[in-house]
Amino acid sequence: HNQTVPAKKLLEHEGFRFEGCVDIFDAGPTLECYVDRVRAIRESYQATPLQVESLQELPILVSNSQREDFRCVLIMPEQNTLHPTTVTQAWDLLQLETTDKAHCVLLNRVDDV
Repeated sequence: HNQTVPAKKLLEHEGFRFEGCVDIFDAGPTLECYVDRVRAIRESYQATPLQVESLQELPILVSNSQREDFRCVLIMPEQNTLHPTTVTQAWDLLQLETTDKAHCVLLNRVDDV
């Protein structure tokens, strides 16, 4: 459907592709990908607060590495109340010490896809 083209384009940019399968409930196409081919996984890395701070002009997804108490935040360059705007706020929300590293991935702007 034409309304799904932007989502399909975004997923394809992340490494997903149509393999000929369809959803059993609505017969819509499904997109698939091996985990190691997902851009956000391939390009993610561990970073210190200082390293993340150097990227604050870009949208970046940051998480702790805990399974039991997983936390993830989106640091946005614009000042707003929905997302942390400083690394200190992000580390507090992730319940990390200033000496801890966080798992990070830079996000693509939707209009760049």
